[in-house]
Amino acid sequence: EGGTRVPFLVRWPARIKPGVSSALVSQIDFVASFAELLGIELKDGEARDSRSTLPAFLGESEEGVPFTLEEAGWQVAIRSGNWKFIPGQKKKIAQLYDLSKDIGEQNNVGSEYPEVAKRLGAQLSALRKGKGLRND
Repeated sequence: EGGTRVPFLVRWPARIKPGVSSALVSQIDFVASFAELLGIELKDGEARDSRSTLPAFLGESEEGVPFTLEEAGWQVAIRSGNWKFIPGQKKKIAQLYDLSKDIGEQNNVGSEYPEVAKRLGAQLSALRKGKGLRND
């Protein structure tokens, strides 16, 4: 997954209690998160794909972002909750994986969950046409 499931440690003994979180976060979200922490307002067009996940970083919430974009070899995939959707191109069919049951992405379940594949495909398409995650 190109570095998607990489351990991330935050240490701030005066503010953050030790713990483990499964919140979905991305390094792209550092800019917006640190801007919020420091009280800096990002202008339109600045860090347009960065969303604040400060409560997750501070251990105050198990919620990260509702979805993230990631590399899928030759294209961009979308991850939302336990689902990962990779659109089909050329001779390759679209792929949908339930990462809670298939962390190795071995079983394409797109035919079993066509509504999930359709929803995530539409969301990915809209994101490609948008002006960034913070400005849509």
